[in-house]
Amino acid sequence: LSGASPMKTRTLITKPEPLKPIVTVRLLVFWAPTLVLLTGLLCWPWFQGLGLVRQVLLGGLAGLCAICVTAYFTAVWQLKPLPTDDEMEELGGRRFRRPSDGKFMEYWLSGQLGSKTVVVFCHRMDGKMGIDYGRAKVEPMLNGRGVCLLSPTVPMVSASPPYDTIKPVQWLKQWSQDILHLLSELGAENVYVLGYSWGAQLCLNLAMSCQEKGMLRGIALIGGFYWDTTRIQYKASDRVGGAWGKALFAQPVVVRPMAYLLIRPFLSKAADASKIPKKLLPLIQEHFGEDLGPYCRGMLRGPSYCLHQWWQVGALSAGKEAEQYVDLSKFNPAIPMHVTLGQNDNLASQQQQEFLAQVPHAEHRMFEGNHVLFPLAKIIEGL
Repeated sequence: LSGASPMKTRTLITKPEPLKPIVTVRLLVFWAPTLVLLTGLLCWPWFQGLGLVRQVLLGGLAGLCAICVTAYFTAVWQLKPLPTDDEMEELGGRRFRRPSDGKFMEYWLSGQLGSKTVVVFCHRMDGKMGIDYGRAKVEPMLNGRGVCLLSPTVPMVSASPPYDTIKPVQWLKQWSQDILHLLSELGAENVYVLGYSWGAQLCLNLAMSCQEKGMLRGIALIGGFYWDTTRIQYKASDRVGGAWGKALFAQPVVVRPMAYLLIRPFLSKAADASKIPKKLLPLIQEHFGEDLGPYCRGMLRGPSYCLHQWWQVGALSAGKEAEQYVDLSKFNPAIPMHVTLGQNDNLASQQQQEFLAQVPHAEHRMFEGNHVLFPLAKIIEGL
């Protein structure tokens, strides 16, 4: 299967669009404040009267602060032009214009294209990685059952531009509106929704919207990281810094400069298969195949267009904007809801009991694996 959409092809981007602002302006805006500040210090009589060591320390601190401030503002700039229609077609993907804000969203399809039964896979990977994951087992199963798998690229990942908000309520409202629109254009009538890790909240909100439309047939959460509310703060694993780490990485003022200064320069390393720990190689190959090229390209592509995910993920999931983002008590008990977790998942295990207590009819299922390696085909079959 090519992954092409059965929807009528629309011309969206025929040639690379220039980055705005242009490179020259970017360089000037980024470095000018630091140069002005340091020049001012050097001309200040008080500063000139300090010893050399103090001048170096104070000047270095002032320069670092200036760079962090400019990095905070410039981190929102798109890193490279969005791909053209031809480039998207080469990748086997498509995109549509989001009704919520008029921007684009990428998506990939696998299995029985044109089927009225669609499984939506909500995750925070590059959309193509969503259909490449376990494809050797997933795609034959989908074709055998006459089902289509939809893997959208979440806004802020890869070439799906971010939403303009980091308020959880508005963000989730736009997400559900946009995916419902896409499902309608795909002709979906029976919808199953999967939510992996951070995508669990996206899954729940979309599932409720589908239930209200009479389209929902099943839900599966995979190692869910649920978003904090004013009523419940889900426990964060010590492996990701615990409550302190969650609070820190929810602050754009911290993460935006960090993303620009510490993550952006090393993005190319994500495509280097030699950097993958040897103990993980066989596990990754089990799910993505012997050729790790597509996996590495997906890992690189994810953060190559927007750095927003590095601060929006934390700001959204720890935003605590409302008592609840979806009324869990309103899920129809007759519609299967599976809360799945890997036996060796030390990242999301603490969150599941807090969630299950709110949804008595949900079925808790364990699988052999961990947070990043899970039997996608079996989870879909189980629905």
